[in-house]
Amino acid sequence: MPHAGVVARFLEEFTRDGVFDGSIVVGSPYTHGPFNTTARDSPYAVELGFFLGRLFAPRKDLIVRLDTEVKARGAGKEDMILVGGPVANIIAMDLNPHLAVNFDWKQVWRMESSRTGRPYADEQVGLIAKVPNPWNPKKVVVSLSGLHATGTMAAILGLTRQADEVLDGYRSGEEFYRVVAGQDRDGDGRPDAVSILE
Repeated sequence: MPHAGVVARFLEEFTRDGVFDGSIVVGSPYTHGPFNTTARDSPYAVELGFFLGRLFAPRKDLIVRLDTEVKARGAGKEDMILVGGPVANIIAMDLNPHLAVNFDWKQVWRMESSRTGRPYADEQVGLIAKVPNPWNPKKVVVSLSGLHATGTMAAILGLTRQADEVLDGYRSGEEFYRVVAGQDRDGDGRPDAVSILE
């Protein structure tokens, strides 16, 4: 894996002696949350898990948690990788106000950057963010999210297939944001690459 070292540095808080130490939080497949939705992007966590399995050894207990489980037990207990945006994942919804690039549904469903002032409304747009956990500053949250499921897939593709480019500029201990857009270069109707928007 040519960019394994880049991703391992990005996820340095998620390893203890080579073993994955954290959780992957996906949206519940059951109707839940204020939007009364079911998560459709959780299957993309398999792509992420397959990739992470090549970087870290598994821990003894389950790594994947539903957002509803994390909400019930508290979101500050461990480092988390969130899969899905704030409509499908209620932990992502709770994190949203703490992000410099966040999701806004007041006028139209879009992502907006307070860093650049740019709005994004295309369903292929995804966000890769790493921030301190607002419920426990000793922990971190990595958010792989999108305006729609295809945007979440774009964020995961950016991390797993184009990390050298997408994570360029990452500095340990600092907040990180990268907005990407999924691209269907092979014409099969699914994103297979990303371009960097911000």
